[in-house]
Amino acid sequence: MKASISKSEIKGKVAAPPSKSYTLRGVICAALAKGESEIINPLGSDDTEAALDVLGKIGIKVTEDKSSWMVSGGNFRKPTEDLFCRESAVTLRFITAISAMIPGTCHLTAAPSLARRPIEPLIQAMKQLGIESWR
Repeated sequence: MKASISKSEIKGKVAAPPSKSYTLRGVICAALAKGESEIINPLGSDDTEAALDVLGKIGIKVTEDKSSWMVSGGNFRKPTEDLFCRESAVTLRFITAISAMIPGTCHLTAAPSLARRPIEPLIQAMKQLGIESWR
């Protein structure tokens, strides 16, 4: 099989099935993208609420309605308070990496059971890239 891939602009709409996992990843991708992104048929959950709360604190605006969320991404700012990831492991891991793109220091916190879960491999990988962290 041969495949040719060339530089192009990505546009269009993608409807994610109502899945917590897909919704979280879609919101994170939309936060990283510049401009407006629409998450169609998102699944609301404690984890997605945690992600939206944290993203709001770092400058990402999300407007919710019944069937979609509009995400204004790409404009990160230093948070004025701790980023509480609650019990959302996906939020903690993605925001840990995204924090490296934000000027200044971000303090991530987690609920007790999430705080006991391993994150050291991610921290070590980030350190190899020259990103400072404190635990």
